[in-house]
Amino acid sequence: MQHGGIYIHIPFCRTICPYCDFAVVADRGQHEPYLEALLSSLAAEVLPFTVETMYIGGGTPSRLSAAAWEMLEAGLNATFAPPWQEFTLEVNPEDIDEARLHVWAKAGVSRLSVGVQRLDADGLKRLGRARSAAAVAELPKLLARWRALGGSASVDLIYGLAGDRPDAVSAQVRAVIGWPIEHLSAYALTIEPSTPFARAAAKNIAFAGDADLAAACYGAVVATCEAAGWEAYEVSNFCRDGKRALHNSGYWLGRPYLGFGLAASSFLTHEAAPLRFSRLRQWADYLATPAARHACERLNTNQMLAETLMLGLRSFVGVPAHLLDMWQKREPKVVAHFLATNLLEIKETAGKFMCVMPPKRRLLADEIAARWLLAVTDGV
Repeated sequence: MQHGGIYIHIPFCRTICPYCDFAVVADRGQHEPYLEALLSSLAAEVLPFTVETMYIGGGTPSRLSAAAWEMLEAGLNATFAPPWQEFTLEVNPEDIDEARLHVWAKAGVSRLSVGVQRLDADGLKRLGRARSAAAVAELPKLLARWRALGGSASVDLIYGLAGDRPDAVSAQVRAVIGWPIEHLSAYALTIEPSTPFARAAAKNIAFAGDADLAAACYGAVVATCEAAGWEAYEVSNFCRDGKRALHNSGYWLGRPYLGFGLAASSFLTHEAAPLRFSRLRQWADYLATPAARHACERLNTNQMLAETLMLGLRSFVGVPAHLLDMWQKREPKVVAHFLATNLLEIKETAGKFMCVMPPKRRLLADEIAARWLLAVTDGV
């Protein structure tokens, strides 16, 4: 039987960050009716795989009350038969304290994903997270306690704010990877439609830097991590000592997953044509029919090839070398140039030859994948 992951979406946030376009709602204490709906939907899905990883994200799952957490824990345990190889919980710095650490450890959480975003007070303020500043200062001590309880941790950072400098971004990365953590996720600030930052941009108020700044900051992140011996294993993800995120690696490897909760996505591969779908995004609609499948799509051969190219080039996974041979027959000079300039490299992994992009070049992954797909499907 296949191995796969479960994603549980908890949408509650104290306030909604101005750059966020996730399915989130302001926390007004409506935990119980939401969890009742979510847990009622679990039995509606027949698991076509063995659950390997559990990921509770958001939103801010760490905002759940003690009663709500117990309710969620009981429902997950009854449905998905722990223990799992990895159990990740997303948390905000201000929600971490000694008591909660013990509750999470007792529940079997093995990994915390901490939304730090920035270390500088100005950056936190511009991202709408000024309230996190004091909590961020206490994080190393609390993360050491979490490690003593047997847990591991990942930290999220955001770079590419207007006025950022690569050296300053590098300094923040050096500081964070010196904490008692095993994993870093670093993301360029992007301006998503219908967010407060997008409305500001329409008025020529820039919160994000341009593409050149983002690329320079990204290069600084990669160089800093690699200098410290951390693996740059996906365009936004870095780890020490082989501590890759198992759940997220499943996405890049094309493994199946089921999502539960507001707007949660799913990907099932047990039938001939892989199936992608999501849950309803509007609050009232979701509460009324939490098990409903929305935007169902059977992926055809070209769509699956696009996924293989995009996800493979962005990550350690790579793309099977025979697909590069197909491209080379259509555009020999282009492929030869990419190989000669080390934009693409051929490596042998577990007896298989794969085409990979060096970490510092992965910001171009989507562009390269699009050209590769066009060449091997429609010709040029």
